[in-house]
Amino acid sequence: MEDFIPGVDNLPIREVINFKSNSYGELFCDFLSNINCCVLNGRNSMRNDLTYISTRGSSVVDYCVVPYENLNCFKKFEVIRASELANESVSIGSVEPRFIPDHSILCWEMESYMCGNIEKENINVKNQNVQKRVIYDVKNIPNSWFEDENVINSINSCTRDIEKSNGDQDDVDNIYCEFVNIMHNEMNSKLNTKQNF
Repeated sequence: MEDFIPGVDNLPIREVINFKSNSYGELFCDFLSNINCCVLNGRNSMRNDLTYISTRGSSVVDYCVVPYENLNCFKKFEVIRASELANESVSIGSVEPRFIPDHSILCWEMESYMCGNIEKENINVKNQNVQKRVIYDVKNIPNSWFEDENVINSINSCTRDIEKSNGDQDDVDNIYCEFVNIMHNEMNSKLNTKQNF
């Protein structure tokens, strides 16, 4: 079972360690290939292992799912058995086996370049400006709420932009920010507020 379309999608080979399959696995793989996502387990791996280990059996039932386009951002995927973690944290045998979870822990490193042009700065927490939180009175919404023609046109513009975006995540994020700004502007102009510090 592949979580991508061979010959169409170009993904690194995944190291499969559980060869049992069922209809749920096939549906899951079909779903992933339809939404352009894949399983991180077994790719970019330091240590691949079963994610469920109990007296009843072992299998891979826990997955990390990532979009194809971001797969190269995920590094050093590893599965850590809960029993190993318990033995490393306390002396071996001091935790009764019945108290150790049967699901393993999935770990990975992720690199993000979302803010590429921002320089790193040392921030002194004590000298930061405290951000004010605004609470809106939503119990007294006026009848003129979202009736202004400019607001309606702005919302319609966001809707058209979403329809034209083809699901590109950056476009959707930017459109969402525009919509949130429209909402905040309308709330600031029409609703009573109080500020909390």
